[in-house]
Amino acid sequence: MKKTPKTFLTALAAVALLLNVVSLPAMAENWNDSHRVREGRANGTINHHEMNQIRQNRWQERNYKQRAMADGRMNGHERRRLHQLENKNDRYIFRSKHDRH
Repeated sequence: MKKTPKTFLTALAAVALLLNVVSLPAMAENWNDSHRVREGRANGTINHHEMNQIRQNRWQERNYKQRAMADGRMNGHERRRLHQLENKNDRYIFRSKHDRH
């Protein structure tokens, strides 16, 4: 089988598409959280103290994920812990938006 640049580019495009599809759920979740926070800031239900806490929680999530992926993969315990951190931040955003000032 003769390898042509066209075949290589087609394979490369297929891999890029596959990688993009795999990352869509994570991107959608991040967009949803960002939208919820922006909406809360715009209508005044999230104050600047709560916003700082949300930023700190997001930093903790990113930092934990980077440390968990330092060896190239994430085991079950690390995945569970990351999921717990994400849920904690989601609950905090919800409570911040629905508390009465």
